[in-house]
Order: sequence, then structure tokens, then C-alpha cells
Amino acid sequence: MPVSREVSAAAGRCAVRQSSPKPKMPSGAGIGGSARRAAPGSPAGLDGHDGQGRSARPARRPQCLVTGEKTFRFGQDSDRIRGVNPVEFLQKICCILMIAAAAGQESPARRAAPRAVVNVTGTVIDVTTRLPVANAVVECGAGPAERLDSGKTRRVVTGADGRFAFEKVAQGTPIRAWRRGYRTADTLANIWHGEAEKDAEPLTIELVALGAVTGRVRDEHGDPVAGLTVQLLKARVEHGKRHVRLHASGLTDDQGAFRLWHIDPGSYYVKVLGRRRASYGIGELPAIRPGVLSYGPAYYPSGARLQEAQSVGLEPGGTLQADFNLRGQRGYSIRGRIQGAARDLGMSVVLLRDGETTGHDVRIEPATGAFEVAGVAPGEYVLMVRTQGQPPGFARVPVLVGEADVTGLLVAVRPAPAVTVTVGEQNPLARYSTVLLIPDEDPLGDLGVYTAYGKDGTGGVLRIEGVLPGRYRVQWQSVAPAASIRSGTADLFQDPLIVTEDGCEPVEIEIAPQAGRLEVEVQGLGPEELAMVVAVRDDFPRAPYVEAGATGRRPAELTAMAPGRYRVFAYRPELPFAFNDPEEVGAALEFSAVVDVTAGGTGRVAVRLMNSAKGGLGR
Repeated sequence: MPVSREVSAAAGRCAVRQSSPKPKMPSGAGIGGSARRAAPGSPAGLDGHDGQGRSARPARRPQCLVTGEKTFRFGQDSDRIRGVNPVEFLQKICCILMIAAAAGQESPARRAAPRAVVNVTGTVIDVTTRLPVANAVVECGAGPAERLDSGKTRRVVTGADGRFAFEKVAQGTPIRAWRRGYRTADTLANIWHGEAEKDAEPLTIELVALGAVTGRVRDEHGDPVAGLTVQLLKARVEHGKRHVRLHASGLTDDQGAFRLWHIDPGSYYVKVLGRRRASYGIGELPAIRPGVLSYGPAYYPSGARLQEAQSVGLEPGGTLQADFNLRGQRGYSIRGRIQGAARDLGMSVVLLRDGETTGHDVRIEPATGAFEVAGVAPGEYVLMVRTQGQPPGFARVPVLVGEADVTGLLVAVRPAPAVTVTVGEQNPLARYSTVLLIPDEDPLGDLGVYTAYGKDGTGGVLRIEGVLPGRYRVQWQSVAPAASIRSGTADLFQDPLIVTEDGCEPVEIEIAPQAGRLEVEVQGLGPEELAMVVAVRDDFPRAPYVEAGATGRRPAELTAMAPGRYRVFAYRPELPFAFNDPEEVGAALEFSAVVDVTAGGTGRVAVRLMNSAKGGLGR
């Protein structure tokens, strides 16, 4: 943080006047109300400050000398120092240096009070089996409290009983565990030990066992097919609509086998995309090897499109076997030239079919704009081209592939439109925000997401360049919730933003005057058990839901919530909950509690733990 000092010397006295500009809050705000716990005794988000806006960094040396009516800037006005009494000048410099050194030292009153020191013990267990996890690495990291170990993170490895212990741990120090093949069960907050000035109560750190998806791809003759891209897709609901995003991917080997590992438990779609490689060449564009067979796209256990696919479940620590038997089709090539994009190294060529990208070998010659897409099965496609010049450009061309190559295709690129976003000024925190444009007609997320970040100053105007025409969901991410998001007469909480080739009306975001928070106690939850707490508005699925973790010792803390009435329920994280399943959501809402969240207020409510995704209360 820049620190300015004005130094004056007069009548044998030296004085330093120091002024520090107010610190800027970081833009790392959680989305929609994810619960994150700040260190005890430390203001959230003000790293490097003493809690009162003062910089904890050492003072900088003065940059100017004021004496009488003259001001000398070191390094700039050396030619003006001639004629000054050298003895007087050196005395004043020594005085300035002594005062600057004193200003850089913290007074005892400003030093943080010593933190209590405790001994910490605990056990690392598997959240599903409740058995100890051996060979887990437990870290006792340096938190915002005083660093008793000179800032070094201490680590121990658990034995067969899963136990660990640390001595002389300052309060506020995070303790976390990890092990290959596991992830932490509580992803919303660090593990903190107690506040008492005595040995902390034993901790229990829960880990979730990760799984794997394996399989083999064979052709109609039973022979392995190598070099195919296999994708693992995960469904989620965003703003009340179901969307599928890529979670992991890999290639089949020479035996047609694939393995995707370190996968979270849950429901997934397994898809063979096909061959998907892109290359950039220099000079004449050679033809990709002719006669390439085309495979995919195909979903497990059946279906060629996402609408026809079935999701499969992966249990904690389990292995899902997904084998494919595909019939190869004769592949043809699409060759052409992109006009107006020569020497654009950021251009891309994608082939779409039924709204999903397909897997094909693509080769591009940036110097001339020539391209080739190989291994294309007969059918109707949309060839999409994007360039990264100034301004960014795009083109969409329908292509019909028959029983022969398509050659001589000319693709004209035109500038992509821009989207303007205006943010209201009711809340100064609106500047620490992010606006996302998520394609509504891109179920697999292949077309990318456009992002704009808030600027300094209250409110403001954001501009997103190079947006492809289409339908988008507007997502607002900020500690200040949005009261409304509109574009013209369209309510973007409910309807998509429609961007034409000429652009769209500005997006207007009004900020809720003040956010509220909610504390939720989960009944029927053991002291060391974890539950996920969900709060949905009465207008769900129009409005997004808010989610946070809770244990038997610690209630869930949901923050940055827009004022309104919410319905709250809790479920076990090891039981996958499908927000896109109306039956599961309906069953959960039957067991929910109703609570009102007011602007700037804190609501409190208790809910019972469901013991299954289809409802039913826990013990």
C-alpha cells in the first residue's frame, strides 16, 4: 500500500506527518453466499492490515525534504541543492532518517496481543465408512495469529489409527488433512481448534474417498479403438435450469482402454466424443490422412445426444465400468479458407451437431486462413469460427456433408458484438463483483463463458467484447446480491439474454441495499458429522439457491443473502442430491423450514437432517 509522508524541519524541530489511503477490499468475494469462516479476531478480507485500516508493512523512507520555503525531492532536484549550508543540510537529513526509522517500528500498543496456545489432537476418518484413514498428511499451517513456528507449516502423517497431534498451536491456525485418493469433506471452511486457553478438544477431520471411471472402447468387430476422447460430464442447476459441464476427460490407449481418476462421488454422464485434435501449420496445408473412420459422439450406456443419455452414479471410493461398442463410419473432410483472419494465431474452428460440439481432427494455417476438419461423418453441421483479433470476430456457416469431401468453403468473419452491463449504485461493494455470460444453448459448456470484472468506484459500466450471437444466462457474483437483472423489458432472472449480430440492449443490474445472513442448526447430526444446508427462495428455481456446510458442533453460516423468504433443508453430502430432479427437490421442500431474511439482519432456524435424497428425516 503506498504511504505518503511530508517531512518538515523548522525552529530546530522535525516532524513527520503520515497519511495512508484507505485499503481496497479484495475481489475474492464468495458466490451467492458460500460460507467461509474468517480467522478469529481478524477482519475478513483485510490481509496485511491491523483491523483498523492501517498498513502492517514497514514505513517507507521519506521522498522529499521541506525546509523553509523550499522543497527538495531527492533524485529530482539535486541541482537546486547548491548553495545550501552542508552542515545544516546533513543535520536535517540525519533527523529525517531517525524519524523515518522510528516510524517504521510498531509501538508496543499497536502490536497484536499474544494469542493463546493450545495442544491439538485428532483423528482423520473416512466420511462414509467412519474408519480411520492411514497415511494422511495433516497440516498445521500459519494462520493470521502469531506464527510460533516462524511461519513454517508443520506436517505429520497419520498411522493406522488415523491419529495426529500438534503442540503449541496458536488460536486461529487452520488445520487440514489430505491424502491421495481423498478430498476433504468440508470444502467451505478450514478446521479451527477451540478458543479456550487449554488443550483443545480432539478434532475429527473427515475425508471423502474419490472414485474412478474406467472402460474400453471397441468397434463393431470387437477390436480396440485408440485415440478417442472420453469425457465425464456432471449436471448441475444454475438459476433454475439444468446444465452439464465437463468434469474430466482422457484418451483411449492402444488397447481402447481409458481411466479417469480422482473423481468426486455423484451422478455423471460418460461420453465418447471422438477424435479431437487441433494443430497449426506453416506453409501449404497438407491433407489429413484420408479414409479416417469417425466414431461418436456416444453416451453410456446408450444414446447419441445428451437428451437421450442416462446418468450413472459413482459411489465414494468406487469404480464405475463404462464399456462402449461403436460402429465406425467413413469420415470425410471439410476444407476451406477463413476470410479476414489471416495471421490470427488465436482463431479456432469448431463443428457443432444438434447443439453439441463434435470430435474431429482440425488443422489451421494462420498465415493464409486455410483450414481442414477431418473424419466428419455424413450429416448436417454448423461450422463455427472465432478469431481473437481487435475486434474479435465470428462466423457460423451451415455445412451439409454427404458421401464426399467438402472443399472450397469460404468463411467470412464479421466483428462480434459487445454487451454493456450497468451496475446500480446502492451498494459500494458492487465494484467487487463479476458478471458472467453463460451460453444457454450450449449444454456442454464448449462455447466458453464471457466474464467482466467490476472496476473501482461506486457502480459503473462494464463492457464485454466479442460475444457470439446467441442466448445467455447472466450470472452476478458479488458479496452484494442483485435485486434485479434486466435487459429492456426482459427479466434476466427468468429469461435468457438474447444477443443478435447487432448486439443487445444494455444489461441493468440493481443491487440489493444490504445483504442478510442466516445461521442454520442441523438437528439429528452427530458431533463430527457433516451436512449440506440449502436455502431456496420462494421463487426457486427462478432465483439461485444458497448452500453451506454444517457439523454437529458448528451451524451453517449462509452469508450475502438477498432479503426475502427462504425454505431451508439439509442433506448428507455422501448422498448425491440432484437439483435438476423435480421429485427430489419436491421431497426436500416437504421437510424444509421457512425463515425470513431481512436486510442487514441475521436469521436463525433449525432443520432436521434428511437421511435420503428422496426425503425422510434422519435420526
